Amino acid sequence: MQLKRLTLLGVLLVGLGLAACVPTTESNSLNDAPEEVTTAVTTAVVRSTDAPPTPLIDGATAGPRPTPTTTLITPSTDGYFAYVQDQNLYIQDLAQKGDPVWVDDCPADEYCRMLFLKWSPDGRTLLYYHTTNNEIRLADWQGHRQTVAKDADFVRPAAWSPDGRRLAYFHPTTETVEKTWVDIASGQTLTMPVPVVEVYTVSVNDAGTWGEPQLNGTLTVDPPGCGGGGRSPSEELYEAEGGTAYGYLMGVLEWTAQDILLYTTNCTNLGIGRYDLTTSTQLEPFAELISNLVLTPDKSRWVAVSGYAWSTTVDGRQLVTGNPANTAVTVIPTTQPVEMVFVGQHTGSLYYTTRQQTAEHALTDDSGLSFRFYDTTLWRLNADGSGETAVTQAADHAFAHVQELADGSLLFVRIENDNPLYEAIQGGLPTGQWSDYYPQRHIVWLMSGSSEPVPFVDNAGSPAVR
Repeated sequence: MQLKRLTLLGVLLVGLGLAACVPTTESNSLNDAPEEVTTAVTTAVVRSTDAPPTPLIDGATAGPRPTPTTTLITPSTDGYFAYVQDQNLYIQDLAQKGDPVWVDDCPADEYCRMLFLKWSPDGRTLLYYHTTNNEIRLADWQGHRQTVAKDADFVRPAAWSPDGRRLAYFHPTTETVEKTWVDIASGQTLTMPVPVVEVYTVSVNDAGTWGEPQLNGTLTVDPPGCGGGGRSPSEELYEAEGGTAYGYLMGVLEWTAQDILLYTTNCTNLGIGRYDLTTSTQLEPFAELISNLVLTPDKSRWVAVSGYAWSTTVDGRQLVTGNPANTAVTVIPTTQPVEMVFVGQHTGSLYYTTRQQTAEHALTDDSGLSFRFYDTTLWRLNADGSGETAVTQAADHAFAHVQELADGSLLFVRIENDNPLYEAIQGGLPTGQWSDYYPQRHIVWLMSGSSEPVPFVDNAGSPAVR
């Protein structure tokens, strides 16, 4: 589709999420014998061999809810993952040893979504963002949940502290201040009112109870400037998964080992700022376009992609890294321009995606619709940037949210292409039936040593694995 501006409510229409974790407990040892791969119905369970987590104080016990019927392939690893499907949030045992644990849902509101799923460092507590009242909620393996903050910022989701005992989140205000700065994208010097954002932290006590949010300080962010989107339905879906710098669901807020927050400076997700929690000081931001930022497993360094957003060219899109304590940027050489980057939480390996456009078709009617098709490749690098290897490829599909499991296999999102919709429209499909052919996103599993992913969860997205 032609490039157009999107409203925030329009973005919320495409929010599905999935997150996974491998708790660091004895029962999840890598020395355990791998189980045989089986096919099973999507389920979730707290194993009797694991000590149950401390219940959250206002959690609702999982009640009877529709059981997902997705058939999937089971990885040979232990752990739990959470996913959103059909407006319900579930926590599931990766080994398929029980019934679903229902966690949360959305009321009858088409704009309600549960997003930004993140497991705590110990893998026992799930953080997620619920668009009702812009709430930060937590859940344990048994489905007990608690709301720890309201009126949180949509663009920058909450972040766990490295020890998992605190959370940080941003609260937007109506206050503005006059600011003059050089716009990175245009090079122009701009002066205008910019929004003030409050920085809050929330702490947990020894009994497992989370306290009231505490104001740490304030900072300013760039004017919203929300734009992008448009393109074809698959591109819009991909952007919602964070596949481009205009992917609203790729907002960044990360708590580093230096107690410095790294955050997206505006909702286009081009630009990363810094905030020191120890001194309650907004630090100098990075002086170049940076997006898709992620932390190394020890949270001492960051890895990101520099350059402009994906369009029809990726010139200048490089893999970069640095220390949160300063703004120095180091390039990690790759053979291809980089679209997105991910860090393996078990090995520290780097994974990045590349896409090459193979075709573009525009409709001959007055709709102005156009469709682009790509070939996608997923690459792996060692933690030091060496050993570049192509992991898997796909024609006319896109990859997002690549995550490692403890057994060395990968979970990631595969976004379908627009070809079925394009062909149906060319065949005279009425406008009212277009949604029947819209692309979907699927969670796929790639066994270690294999190059062919297999289906894991249909019509879901956004995995995050420990």
